[in-house]
Amino acid sequence: MRTAIFPGSFDPFTKGHTALVEQALLLFDKVVIAIGENVNKNSLLKAEERERLIRDYYPNNPKIEVIRYSTLTGDIAREVGATAIIRGLRNTIDFEYERTMAQANRRI
Repeated sequence: MRTAIFPGSFDPFTKGHTALVEQALLLFDKVVIAIGENVNKNSLLKAEERERLIRDYYPNNPKIEVIRYSTLTGDIAREVGATAIIRGLRNTIDFEYERTMAQANRRI
């Protein structure tokens, strides 16, 4: 089974996020939406609320799993058996940041 993980804060979960999930579902058998919990970050919604809203958006879809995590993304990706990490980019600043993160996650 080809599994991808889509990590993020999802505060809130947007149409852009759903577009990425829909594209990922064309490539992977399963997409794990992983809600990062960071106690040092001020959030609009609590992690439990974000999780419920995302689950409600994808009711009864066996190809989607929604989890919360507070460890390293590379560790949670390994734990769920992901072979890819899905990320969205809005501009070149995002690209540079994501490239750095991808290199770190690859090492993990």
